[in-house]
Amino acid sequence: MNGDDIQKWLADILGNPRKDNVECYVKVEYDDPVYIDSKPMLERYGVQKRYQHCSFAWIKEHGVFHDCDKESYRRAYQYGQNITNAIREGKGLMLRGSVGTGKTTLAIAIMRKAVEQGIHCLFVNNISLNDRLLNLLNSDRKELANYDKLLRTVPLLVIDDFGAESDRNSKSWLVEKMESIIGERYDRMLPIIITTNLTKDEIKDRYNERIYDRLRDTCDLVIFRGQSLRGNKGDK
Repeated sequence: MNGDDIQKWLADILGNPRKDNVECYVKVEYDDPVYIDSKPMLERYGVQKRYQHCSFAWIKEHGVFHDCDKESYRRAYQYGQNITNAIREGKGLMLRGSVGTGKTTLAIAIMRKAVEQGIHCLFVNNISLNDRLLNLLNSDRKELANYDKLLRTVPLLVIDDFGAESDRNSKSWLVEKMESIIGERYDRMLPIIITTNLTKDEIKDRYNERIYDRLRDTCDLVIFRGQSLRGNKGDK
């Protein structure tokens, strides 16, 4: 087999167009690059202006936690330091406690660690999420389908104030939608970070035993027992 025959043989195998007496080559294709933003603007991931400064470095310098919650903070910090493995294993986090104890700040600081490593994340406040879902339901079904898919498939979803649906009916469309999203993420082994003021029994009453069981199975539970820190330096 001479040189021309070899070129033709390679072109046939690789599917590259070839003309006689024209050099045959293989075009190298690359996946889309992943850009790691060392100082990410968290707005693009759903975080509003008040919380865009949140990071573990900020917490270390300005944050205040009750003595009774320092172990809870340490556990949340350790989860954030190992966020890549947690996402790979589908392991989430539930930050539970009364209002103003730093849960939102910690959740965003953890999410920032993921973003800094090039991981796609989404932060949603539960009440704002409800409003958007209902607005899209009544106005743009195509955009609703796209947003619903994002909630189900984004590598890390952070839900702030979980359980704060405006409609308290346990059979409402919003509650059923949340149950569906959590159920599918459970099946896909995609983690959720949740902040909530609800107790275990209140979560069961709001949703159902199955959803609580899935959250318990996939989320480490960190409980904050202190009183509200709002109004102090190191506000939530």
